[in-house]
Amino acid sequence: LTELVVVLILRTRMPAWKSRPSATLLYSTCAVAVLAVCLPYSGGIARVFGLAPLSFPLLLSLILIVAAYALTTEFAKHRAFKSLTKAA
Repeated sequence: LTELVVVLILRTRMPAWKSRPSATLLYSTCAVAVLAVCLPYSGGIARVFGLAPLSFPLLLSLILIVAAYALTTEFAKHRAFKSLTKAA
């Protein structure tokens, strides 16, 4: 999930919330994220891969960690581009 978020954040110099990704990128990223979260709850397929469903508190923690990671990545991107602009 963190890598999917990074793709959406690092694709442009602008803040992620001000620059809309293409429909293909947005829908494919959302589909992969939903699949990644839902796959452990799928029963037979989950057993084939040895996946176990997460408890609600753990899933909520995961979402909060991904959100914090996204904010940190956005902040780091902003600082990096700001320092590149000063250097040029």
